[in-house]
Amino acid sequence: MLSQVWTYKFYNQLAILIFALSLTSSAFSAEKIEWGKSLEKGLAKAKEDAKPIILDFFADWWGACKRLDATTFNDKKVVEVSKQFVNLKLDLDASPHNVTAYKKYIGGPGVAIPAVALVDYEGNLIAEPPLQQVFEPDSFVRIMENTLKVEAELQSLNKRIKSQPDNPQMNAELALIYLNRKAFKKG
Repeated sequence: MLSQVWTYKFYNQLAILIFALSLTSSAFSAEKIEWGKSLEKGLAKAKEDAKPIILDFFADWWGACKRLDATTFNDKKVVEVSKQFVNLKLDLDASPHNVTAYKKYIGGPGVAIPAVALVDYEGNLIAEPPLQQVFEPDSFVRIMENTLKVEAELQSLNKRIKSQPDNPQMNAELALIYLNRKAFKKG
């Protein structure tokens, strides 16, 4: 009788374990953000597709970077909205080029990670300051959606200005967008 109870408990626990594993495997098969690893290739793709860029500067050994990946970048809505961006994950330990990009887009005397910058398809920083912490998915979705809205307005305005280059109102609107983004190029 005791062996029958033990056998019943064993098979019951085995069924629960198999069910739990099936749930876990379906979670692992969920859609993920497709990350590129090269800034040069990412900028070229962004320009070709006229998409803004998400730059995630990270180190794979740092706990906060792992937490950002596991929470925000694994969120279903973040993954969905990220499809409208070129997504680049730049490991600061992998290449001195990534450190140079960090200094350009994030700045500062040292390195604070995780750090995320939003960049237009021409390589200009869109929003300041860049995000330098683990942030909630809902907040990041709002930032991404706002970025997409502003970038769409900017592209539309640029097209209209090409047909009417001397229109002062459109030129003023364009200037305001760039002033708000602090994206004027020196030179």
